[in-house]
Amino acid sequence: MVYAGLGVNFTDPKGPYDLSAYKGISFMAKSATGPLKVRLKVPDANTDPDAKVCSECFNDFGADLDLTADWQKFVIPFSELAQLPGWGSPRPSGLERSKVFGIQWQVNTPGAAYDVWIDDVQLTGCQ
Repeated sequence: MVYAGLGVNFTDPKGPYDLSAYKGISFMAKSATGPLKVRLKVPDANTDPDAKVCSECFNDFGADLDLTADWQKFVIPFSELAQLPGWGSPRPSGLERSKVFGIQWQVNTPGAAYDVWIDDVQLTGCQ
């Protein structure tokens, strides 16, 4: 399968960052090439190989998004993020918000033409 994506780490050099004071993330997104499925991924200490916890890494907690040619606002609670079924080790019950490595948007439709725009990324819902 072919993947393309963009993302940011929360620290430099890369390492875990504590997001436990927040309940989710919001951002604006669109696909300049028309309808497109994108996966929001949030790597944590259980899914990022740099934490040296996972034996089957990269099945990050995430959410599937349907982008259109129009700007849409997405507000995604961390509690709604899930790993993809059938793979990944370990498979904890939820995102480890105290040890998050970054955020990524991934296109994984083979052969798809894409031009993804992301703007106004914010952590939301302070506790």
